[in-house]
Amino acid sequence: MTAVYTWDDISDEDELGSFGERMTFKNKQGLNLTGYFWPAEDAKAVVIINHGHGSFLPYEYLASQGLGKPSIYKNSWVEKWNLNGYSVCGFDVQSHGRSEGARGLRWYFESFDDLVDDLLQFRREEVPKRSAFKNIPVFLCGISMGGCLVVETLLRVWDLGEFAGAALLSPMLSLEQLARNPVNRILRPLSSLMNVVWPTLAAVKVAKNPVFPELQEQFDTDPYTSGNHNTRVRVAVEYLRVTSKLMSELSQMKFDFIVFHSKQDTMTDPDGSRALYEKSKASSKTMTSVDSMWHFLTHEDGNEDVQKSITSWMESRLHAMQSKI
Repeated sequence: MTAVYTWDDISDEDELGSFGERMTFKNKQGLNLTGYFWPAEDAKAVVIINHGHGSFLPYEYLASQGLGKPSIYKNSWVEKWNLNGYSVCGFDVQSHGRSEGARGLRWYFESFDDLVDDLLQFRREEVPKRSAFKNIPVFLCGISMGGCLVVETLLRVWDLGEFAGAALLSPMLSLEQLARNPVNRILRPLSSLMNVVWPTLAAVKVAKNPVFPELQEQFDTDPYTSGNHNTRVRVAVEYLRVTSKLMSELSQMKFDFIVFHSKQDTMTDPDGSRALYEKSKASSKTMTSVDSMWHFLTHEDGNEDVQKSITSWMESRLHAMQSKI
């Protein structure tokens, strides 16, 4: 049996580096959410990172040490961005990681809109409090469910000028492939009833990683991920609602983005990313197919190239912004 770690086993230095900060803030529902700040020296921009369903921020963006061990700052995407002049921050979505959840549950929320509200609160109230994060451009980066959160947020507020663009990693924009799972195909017609009668039931199957099974094992055995737990009915219904909404609104999207997706992805539908690229009204948009990968793009082989591509894209966006001044 693989030994597992606890929060107490993680030193601040390992998780936060020499200058990072872990904090809590209270959202509009009264839940305490845990945020993380990794400042860069002479920062040129901020990257607010967003994790996927059943995961949490350090697991997604810090460097893996293998089975039974916590992820660390050294050699992570976060450290690399810091070294390139980007301050990095984000938070564990409610009911994930160290953050509290509605009804005291794990991996549960009442409405996806609550997650958007939390992200905007974090950006508007917490980010400007810190000197290495204020008065500079802010990019969003999101993987899987976090990518959906980024897109829904930017659809709501892009015209306000609060964000400089987005990096999307296998974003959850369409779930049609997952919905066709035999069990899920049976549950889908019953979802409206179950959402009222038993919204917290963990019933909806999720896809497994067939390309990198060792990463799937790591996710399944981590003590703070959802592992082998099914998705709760209310959460699954909200995911279907928001992805259906977004797919109908692609032509209204004007935010600048770079998106990465693999045709092998059976968790989130790559056709959603393709549709975003083809239909959005963004003045700057890039799509990169990463077909040797699957879904966990921050950890699978090739992730270093993805991180470098995002950095280069952000550099080009900053240059374009400066040339307009």
